[in-house]
Amino acid sequence: MDEENVKKVSSYLANTVLPKFVQDLCTLEVSPMDGQTLTEALHAHGINVRYMGKVSLYIYLMLSNICAKIVTNLSNNKFCSST
Repeated sequence: MDEENVKKVSSYLANTVLPKFVQDLCTLEVSPMDGQTLTEALHAHGINVRYMGKVSLYIYLMLSNICAKIVTNLSNNKFCSST
């Protein structure tokens, strides 16, 4: 029973809490300036510092997605303006 609860909580953290925290970072609702304020922000959102690697992965994926959209838009604009 405890193992099942741990899996549920871990899934909730990975699929809901961490993405919401990263979204808050990107919209500047949360803007830590140093390690101490980052730790406080993580804890305020119920995230242990040991999940910082997953937070950085979500940030990387979000930035990659933004870059891909920019490249796509630039390519589309270039293609449309040359026709």
